[in-house]
Parts: sequence; C-alpha cells; structure tokens
Amino acid sequence: MSYFKNPKIAALVAACMVVLSLPLGAYRSLTGLVHTASQVFEQGEAGDGFGIANDLQNRVDLSYELLALGQKYLLAEDSLMIATRDARLALEQAKGPAAKYAANSALTQATSQLYAALSIHPLSDADEKLCKRIYNNLTSRNDTISHDPYNRIAAEANQELEKFPAKVFAGLLSIQPAELYE
Repeated sequence: MSYFKNPKIAALVAACMVVLSLPLGAYRSLTGLVHTASQVFEQGEAGDGFGIANDLQNRVDLSYELLALGQKYLLAEDSLMIATRDARLALEQAKGPAAKYAANSALTQATSQLYAALSIHPLSDADEKLCKRIYNNLTSRNDTISHDPYNRIAAEANQELEKFPAKVFAGLLSIQPAELYE
C-alpha cells in the first residue's frame, strides 16, 4: 500500500491509465460512428424500421408477386422468369450495402424486363391492374431508397474516420469505414 503514497508511482499509474484509456475511448467512439450508419441502413434515420433494408425486403416481396403473376402467362423456364428469380435470390443473399446495391440493380433490370414482357401479353383486366400496381410499387421503393439518408450518414462517419487523430486510431484498431450503398 505504500506504493500508492509515492507521488512518482501514482503519477506513473495515472499516466498508464490515460495511455490505456485513449485507445479504448477511440475504439468506442469510432466504432459507434460506423455502427450508427449501419443502424440507419437497417432501421432508418428515425429508428422506425424504415431503412434501406426494409425497402429492399419489400422489393424482394414485390418481385415474388410479379413472378407469381408471370407464371400465369409465361413458362417457368422463360429466361425472364429465371433472371427475375435469380436476381431476387441474389438480393436476399447479399451481404453488406454494396452487394445489396448491385443485387438490387440486377433485380431492377430483371423486373423491368419481365414487366415489359407481361405488358405485351393479353392479360385479364384484373391481372393488368395488378401487374401495373406491382411494378409501380417496385419503382416507388427504388425512388424511396434513392432519397434515403444512409449514404450521407455513412460518408460523414467515414470523413470522421479520415481526420487526425481518428485516422491513426482507426488504422491501429482495424476499424473499417462504413460501406456505402452504391
């Protein structure tokens, strides 16, 4: 106990605590920035569940509806049906914003082509309305995604990671920047 009464030892212990607390504090702060961006992707800026992830799931569901409608008029082996099924599955399995962006782009192309093919078929009045509704909802979800604040928030977090001394700590602690949805 007499160690702690020695001013030199007390100063050394205090200095060690400061040196150890810097990386711990930096780690918590910097990972918090990236985590916040990730939460916005999943749950939306307001935390209400209306993030890009929700819109993408709705697009997956809508593409399933379009496929179900397509089965009434096209063969299951039709290349447009296969392309839409594959794109839907790829979006469901994609990990991370960049991979989800690429998969969503492929789904957009596939559903647009399937919609165009269905539009030239003589559909029943009800199926024609349903087809238009599904396709309009698919496009609407993409429009909603294009206005989502996730990329801005992720870019702001990444800018903070690039500033000194955050850049040093991020490098030392292997903190990865937030992945953009692009």
